[in-house]
Amino acid sequence: MTRKEILQLLDVYFAALKAERVEDLPFTHDITFEGPMVGAVHGETEVRKLVVEVARTFQNMELKVLGHVIDDHEVCTRAEMILPSGKVVALLDYFRFNDGKISHVQPYFDPRPMDEIWAFAQK
Repeated sequence: MTRKEILQLLDVYFAALKAERVEDLPFTHDITFEGPMVGAVHGETEVRKLVVEVARTFQNMELKVLGHVIDDHEVCTRAEMILPSGKVVALLDYFRFNDGKISHVQPYFDPRPMDEIWAFAQK
């Protein structure tokens, strides 16, 4: 994949999260999602279920993508999550791509401030 194609896929990924349109997420059938709060989740169906919940939290906060480091089929995206209280949580998303789709997502962030957003999202 070219850098341009990867950036376009990442734009689709983040836009789909914001719009809660998980059906638009460009995932491989054997995708793995590994997060600090959920551990490893395998398979497109299970990952989409998880991402539905993640997408709901994006409605209550702002996500600022600060940049990408791209190395062949691997990408690290640096971002900030701005919680409703104004707290800023640093985020690093690691992605792997296969056959023009996302095959692995692994976010890195401090989960402690996220209690605020997850409690807010459950109201």
